[in-house]
Amino acid sequence: MKENQITILILLVLSLFACQNKTIQQDDMGLDNTNLISITKEQFNSDKMEIGTTSLYCFQEEIDCNGFIKAAPEGCAKISTPISGIIKSIKFKSGDFVTKGQVLCEINSNELIDIQQDFIETEVKLKVVKADYDRYLSLFKEKITAEKDFLKIESDFKVLMAKKQALNSKLHILQLDVSRIRDGNLYTALPLKAPISGYIIKQQLMLGQFIEQNQQLIEQVDINKLQLEISIFEKDVNQLELGQTIHFKNIGGGEMNYQAKLISIGKGLDTDSKSILCLASIEKNIKAKLIHGSYIQAKITTNEKDAIALPSNAITKLGNEHFVLVVNNRDNENYSFRKEKVKIGCISKGYTEILGTNDLGKVLLKGVYNISVE
Repeated sequence: MKENQITILILLVLSLFACQNKTIQQDDMGLDNTNLISITKEQFNSDKMEIGTTSLYCFQEEIDCNGFIKAAPEGCAKISTPISGIIKSIKFKSGDFVTKGQVLCEINSNELIDIQQDFIETEVKLKVVKADYDRYLSLFKEKITAEKDFLKIESDFKVLMAKKQALNSKLHILQLDVSRIRDGNLYTALPLKAPISGYIIKQQLMLGQFIEQNQQLIEQVDINKLQLEISIFEKDVNQLELGQTIHFKNIGGGEMNYQAKLISIGKGLDTDSKSILCLASIEKNIKAKLIHGSYIQAKITTNEKDAIALPSNAITKLGNEHFVLVVNNRDNENYSFRKEKVKIGCISKGYTEILGTNDLGKVLLKGVYNISVE
């Protein structure tokens, strides 16, 4: 009887131990399963999920800045008239391309007629006075004429010479052919010519309009001379070097599709904006798409490094930690993923640097946010 009791006691102990062991195994299995996430192949396909691996990505340190697209000083012209008058003809309109030397408009002016008349009269008088001067000079050298008479004719000659030179300079400023005027073929209207080749971007003319001297009439831009004028805050200037790449876009544009190179770093600080003006040359093949005076947003690349990375959409954040979903198993019907904690570094243009690991294996790259990973 006693032996039966001992046997029963031993069996009860063994049975209890087996139950505890089974419970522990079940608990362990449950712990493992908390890190596994399963989805069906149908869900994977319907959500257009994608699986891939980490890759090497070039991360860039950048400075954000704003600025304008403007032509260099030699590529922009504001055209005014050196004399007053009335608009006789208009040869071009805003948006037209004009080559250097082409006539933009013509101006009728009494002042123009008076200058040409004065020039011709002065030349004629100068010939007479010059002949008298040469004769008096010869007589003075032979001491035949009085010094007083010689000095008077010499004075008249020099005055007329100075007047002729001044009138000649005025005619050159007006870009008139002096030889044509000398032949008596006077200009009835002043032809206003383009000083550079480029597009007309502003015109303020009407036929019959009276214009004052030095009034601005036309503005012209050579798009081949377009460049960036960007403002850099004082704290960022030490990161700049000539030749650095600049990506920029127009306000309201999408991606930074246009590229330029830093060619000048300003040496003066604007006390109001606390910024320094810098210049950048624009790639030639994109200049025709740009507009003089337009506002732009830009990023200057100051440093680059290659690093292991994943698309930012492949990474999910729980609290202060970051996770990716690594493929654990896959078959014809299901995908199984496990949460893998990762440390992240730089973030740039949709990619995130992954620190402290060489290979995560197969990772869910697209569709992470369609899965609950909490």
